Amino acid sequence: MIIPEHIIDQIREQADIVEIINESVHLRKKGRNYVALSPFTDEKTPSFTVSPEKQIFKDFSSGIGGNVYKFVMEYHRMTFPEAVEYVAEKVGIRLEKNKSEDDFAELDRRQKAQKAINLVNEIYKKELGNPKNIIALNYFFGRGLNNDLVVKFGLGYSPDSWDIVYNVLKKQKFDEKSMEDCGVIVRSKNGTSFDRFKGRAIFPLRDHIGRVVGFSGRQLVIDKKSGKYINSPQCLLYDKSKLLYGLFESKDSIRNRGEVILVEGQLDVISLHKVGIENVVASSGTALTEYQIELMSRYAKKIYFIYDSDEAGIKAASKGVDIALKKELDVKIVQLPDGEDPDSIIQKSGKNTFNIYLDHAIDFVEFQVNIYKKKNPKESAQSRSLFIRKIVKSISMIPDRLQHDHYVGRLAHFMDLNNHELGILYSEKKKSELKEIKKNEFKDNDELKVHKKDDLYEESRLEQDDSLRVTETILPEELILLKYALQGFEELNRMTDEFEVSVDTFVNEDAKNLFNILSNLENIKGKNILEIIQDSEYLSDEIKSLLLGLTLLGEEKSINWSKYRNLGIEHNLNEDMADSLIKLELKSLDLKSKSLLSLLSDDNELTRKNELKQDLIELSIHKRKLLDKLEGIE
Repeated sequence: MIIPEHIIDQIREQADIVEIINESVHLRKKGRNYVALSPFTDEKTPSFTVSPEKQIFKDFSSGIGGNVYKFVMEYHRMTFPEAVEYVAEKVGIRLEKNKSEDDFAELDRRQKAQKAINLVNEIYKKELGNPKNIIALNYFFGRGLNNDLVVKFGLGYSPDSWDIVYNVLKKQKFDEKSMEDCGVIVRSKNGTSFDRFKGRAIFPLRDHIGRVVGFSGRQLVIDKKSGKYINSPQCLLYDKSKLLYGLFESKDSIRNRGEVILVEGQLDVISLHKVGIENVVASSGTALTEYQIELMSRYAKKIYFIYDSDEAGIKAASKGVDIALKKELDVKIVQLPDGEDPDSIIQKSGKNTFNIYLDHAIDFVEFQVNIYKKKNPKESAQSRSLFIRKIVKSISMIPDRLQHDHYVGRLAHFMDLNNHELGILYSEKKKSELKEIKKNEFKDNDELKVHKKDDLYEESRLEQDDSLRVTETILPEELILLKYALQGFEELNRMTDEFEVSVDTFVNEDAKNLFNILSNLENIKGKNILEIIQDSEYLSDEIKSLLLGLTLLGEEKSINWSKYRNLGIEHNLNEDMADSLIKLELKSLDLKSKSLLSLLSDDNELTRKNELKQDLIELSIHKRKLLDKLEGIE
């Protein structure tokens, strides 16, 4: 779907980034900006910064940054068109059609279906509160739920009538196509339309941003002609292979803990929430898909599988484990007693007992070995060989080859492999090799103590304030120049004209590349430099994030920043620029000195030794003059 550029700009201009982010992340005012703990990493010190003036955010712990659309895409895991639609809804803008009907036909269709299913969801919730439908409320309360959980998960009841829901939809002018797209209404062979979930307790199925996309209905009166549970069919809104029950309600806890517990049923999820274990989702009885694993991996790096101990549950867990290993997740399997599930454990024994099972989770190698030994009490050479090869195949799926030795060792332990068998096992897979990192050391030279003293000065400057780090290489002095260049084209032109700043002014390649990008940006009338960066089709997301982050880096973060590097109007710009330019020249001279020192230690350069020493002395004298000049500025 293509959304017209003027619509995208209009939505962004009317959106308040602080208001929208604050719905998902608790922000607090600090100076001109707002700060919070990172919603993308687990941290104790706030590094997430939002600028209401610039309408951008930057998360310094993860490196993610950008405008309101970027936040919505990263936090809610949306595509760009979905993010635009999300923000549009927040600011009350209806996405209008352009001249081409096809451009927005799919969006209009989805919007109609979404409105239809939202109305049905409200009907179901209202019916649950109707005294005559006490059977449904008794079912939920009989399963140990309470009012808070009913509200939190939006539980409901579909009236025991064939046409109430259909008639309400018709009255609200929804057409048959929209009813079909939302998966609620079924059309019989004779043309009659009726509610798919008639007379059932309702579990709304929400996607990871909270939109109701389907329902799961639980039978309240035993009827062998119909299944105990029925779910929405595959339709425009609902794709069972892409949905995880409870992810919307659980994602903050999953993200904060970095761990997700995967269970089978909706009541497992709700029961665990009841006792405060909220990092949990359910596959709702369907085979786990790669998309679902990918979805979980966006929020967590560790996954606990809890499946039934029967043959079907073991098969489903084994398949899911292999997919999770491919996604580089730390996989653990929780083994519950036969016939038990998380809901029953909570109901009978409570949270502490469940946590004990969680604490005794095993890795996938031990899990598979246990299953193998249970099935093969009297193993044969053939079954042993096939099983070992199977596990090696699973191990090989792990992208991080450094983990392979660990799991091979676990397999050797549990299967009691002898040295010969272990040798054969290793011969079937390639061992990873680690490259040693060599450190270059420079020899001390008594004639060049000024140089060494200056080295210490340069290093201490860099170690003063970690908040000034952008990458491993960009220097604080380079940061000053880049931050000033980002203020606007007038400032950028002044740098190049008055201060004669060029790419060669910078020492490190990262800084050179960023300044080169800024120097080549097209000055588009009506847009500031940050908007041009955000809208650029030629800059990668990584570069955009880095450039936008530079504008916020160091603000309200440290004493050193406000003392030495703040570009506020209370400071003299000429002094700030001169200070940075001199220090960069010093750094450049320092690198040249190190290069000359390296040549001095080279036996092939003995004939040039006196010449090299003279060059070093001249560099040191130049550096001393610059240091004296620097003291005059500071």
